[in-house]
Amino acid sequence: MKLGELSRGVMAGAAVVALVTACGSGTASVVVAPPSSSAPSSSPASTPSSSGATTTPTPESTVRGPGLMRGLKVGQCLDDDQVGGFQASDCTMGHTYEVAAIVPNAKQPSDLKERNRVRNTTCITQVEKYIGGQTEVTSRRSIAASVSSDPEADQRIVCLTFPMNAAGDSAGMTAKVAKDVLRDPKRLLRGRVCLDKRTFDKGQTGETVPTCEDPHRAEAIAKVPLGKPGDRYPGIKELEKRARPLCTTAMKSYLGGVTRKDIEGGFSTRTQAQWDLGYVTAICFVNTAEPVRGSLEGIGNKPLADYR
Repeated sequence: MKLGELSRGVMAGAAVVALVTACGSGTASVVVAPPSSSAPSSSPASTPSSSGATTTPTPESTVRGPGLMRGLKVGQCLDDDQVGGFQASDCTMGHTYEVAAIVPNAKQPSDLKERNRVRNTTCITQVEKYIGGQTEVTSRRSIAASVSSDPEADQRIVCLTFPMNAAGDSAGMTAKVAKDVLRDPKRLLRGRVCLDKRTFDKGQTGETVPTCEDPHRAEAIAKVPLGKPGDRYPGIKELEKRARPLCTTAMKSYLGGVTRKDIEGGFSTRTQAQWDLGYVTAICFVNTAEPVRGSLEGIGNKPLADYR
């Protein structure tokens, strides 16, 4: 799978606005399914080992392509096979994707648009259960294995999770297992999305910083629902109207039950294309005029200068 086929940017293409200021420009995340995998290769012949004994390598069809997909299990790790499909990887040695769920589903819609929405929303839910926290608010993302890459796609939905880097691309190989990764507060902090610019600075598009321990002006704090998958797209203005009170509440709770003049809220909404894929949420942020380090969660009435 080429990186360009994945989501580029933390939140590419949606409106990002302030809770208490004028609207600015910004972005929201879309994930897409990988392309079809290749057909399995023929199994290699037996070869002598260094000790002189004859060993039989693992058949190629069991480590890539349809053979791999038929035997797939939750928790298994995968990598790209360079020809548009998947190959098995050792989770402790380095991998790109981790199988978060395999959901039986023999009644997928025949309409392609609706089918993509069902597969996408299913995997968002399943991946968040698997990692123990929210996608998009953190660097973790969800993706449904494409119909063409899975020989059993008419009977199930294979959900994968992968990390994104500060550039908004797939982070590539990692030796870290994703299961329950966000239940650990320290790993949650390292994985949380923070931006170098405020979400509502007009004419600015914030870039994701490597971690929230690096200087940043915006921190993603929550993902809130603006509707249900399958609802008609209500338009940006209506989405902003729905998001504003939800993110105001989320911000106050995140900061420790306080409202502060030196910390402002913001949020991202969705384009119609994103909405139609099942992204019916807003991402809430807290913003500061000057860069801070670390998370502002539970700051209460502490001086903001303590975080610089």
